[in-house]
Amino acid sequence: MDVKNFQKKYKLSNADIIRVISRKYPRFAKFPLYMVKNPRDYGVQLVPGAEDALRDAVSRKKPNRTKSHQLTVRVDDNLFNALQFCCEMENKTTQNFIEDIIFTYCYGSRKKWQRMMEE
Repeated sequence: MDVKNFQKKYKLSNADIIRVISRKYPRFAKFPLYMVKNPRDYGVQLVPGAEDALRDAVSRKKPNRTKSHQLTVRVDDNLFNALQFCCEMENKTTQNFIEDIIFTYCYGSRKKWQRMMEE
């Protein structure tokens, strides 16, 4: 396997390659990668298991998410604890609880939103 071309084709960083191979071969690091990327100079190639690990890593597709937008927020400990408490009281996941808050703020309720979408 030509690691340089493989890296370019799949747009992998050196860190990505090292992360994948070092799971199976813990001593694999930057310098062995450099040698593998320059086999004419060093005469070093990846073993078949490492090549398979790389191929498997790029063949895995990202999950098909129905909710494509991600929101990130940072809160202090008190607010986070209050959020967890409310989620437990409502018996909801954090995802569902925050979605309900957003729906309520934007549309008044999910039912009102569903009616708006039907029209």
